[in-house]
Amino acid sequence: MISKWTKWIIVLLLGGILIVGGILTVKRYLQQQALAELVDNPKDVPKWTADPRPLQSEAATRKQFTSLNRENKSRHVTFSNLKFGIIPGLRGAWSINNQTNKPVFGTDWVPQGLTQSDKKYFISVYDGDHKLNSLIFQIDKKTRKYDKSLILNSMAHVGGITYEEKHKQLIYSNDLNGVAGFGAIKQGTIDAYNPQIVKRAIKSKKIPFALGTRTSAITTYKNLLVVAKYGKNPAHRSIVLIPTNKTGLPNSISISQRKKYIQRFLKDEKDHHLSAKSKKAAIINLMNWFVENKVIDAYYPGWDSVQGVSMLNNGLAILSQSAGNLPGTVLIKVQNYSDHHPLHFDFKSPDIGSDRFKVPHSVEEVSIDHQMNTISMVFESGAKEYRERRVGSNYATYVDRFAILPYESQ
Repeated sequence: MISKWTKWIIVLLLGGILIVGGILTVKRYLQQQALAELVDNPKDVPKWTADPRPLQSEAATRKQFTSLNRENKSRHVTFSNLKFGIIPGLRGAWSINNQTNKPVFGTDWVPQGLTQSDKKYFISVYDGDHKLNSLIFQIDKKTRKYDKSLILNSMAHVGGITYEEKHKQLIYSNDLNGVAGFGAIKQGTIDAYNPQIVKRAIKSKKIPFALGTRTSAITTYKNLLVVAKYGKNPAHRSIVLIPTNKTGLPNSISISQRKKYIQRFLKDEKDHHLSAKSKKAAIINLMNWFVENKVIDAYYPGWDSVQGVSMLNNGLAILSQSAGNLPGTVLIKVQNYSDHHPLHFDFKSPDIGSDRFKVPHSVEEVSIDHQMNTISMVFESGAKEYRERRVGSNYATYVDRFAILPYESQ
């Protein structure tokens, strides 16, 4: 028989469980309501534009940087004068439905690429629902405020984006149907484009590059396009240097051209009695053949989780590494001019000659300005599908701004 005191203890325990459960239920409801309020209705945003408002306070974003770098030992970057610009469209932005070609409002835009010209920043996003054409947001460099949207003519992931200064053009990843490729938009076309007037996608040049399946990050270096490919499998990661032509763009390579290259490669291997002992070795042999035949300039096995790369012609290289929900890393590598193949020094290993610092999770593309004054970076964590993911009893932290860090050469 249960004693009176035992009954009281059981009642108190059950009551406590109900109270805690109720508190957690209310907390979760309030969190869900707060997240729901961050999503726009189409009527809230003028057609053909993006909502320029942030998701949270700047202080909430800044705290994520400073908490990671209280003991920052980087020789080149300081967090004392860190600046931010709002990533447009995280609450919602207009684009074009890829099937109907009609304007549609999207609320799950995922930031991917970041680059800059002398006067503008450019941030690329894709539709997390995979129905709308991808966008590139133009942002004024002085005010760090949204100018307009460049609506692309495809649903490409646009993981990489870079501004090619010599020919004044924007180059972006345009991987489609399992085939790598690039898109290019002239500055004059960008300046003249107003989606609210023309009501269609911006005119761009399409460049298939069937040697690969996708491109995760791109940047220019002298007369080369540096392409980083991210993969969970180490064998699928790579950094490839592609020669560019007199227009500043890589030459297109179709699927049929790729087949012809591979047939020639297999014939050369047979003639020289060569055979790879593994798939990884076969890929390396093929890439070396591409280099020898000047199809590409160089090939390096990729680093772990490279999401962004930015280079200057003096050899300064900035790379970002993402680690899921853990803090990301930004690497700064300075050219080793004593090496006969200095880029090999830069890309062979991330641990050789690199300065590094931590950044919040889900870092994507990075960009260094040509005056070597700042390093900028963008994060995908502010996208609806990521900010609504639960981590334990709470929702994940997110960054809804691109960050601009002062860079000091030493």
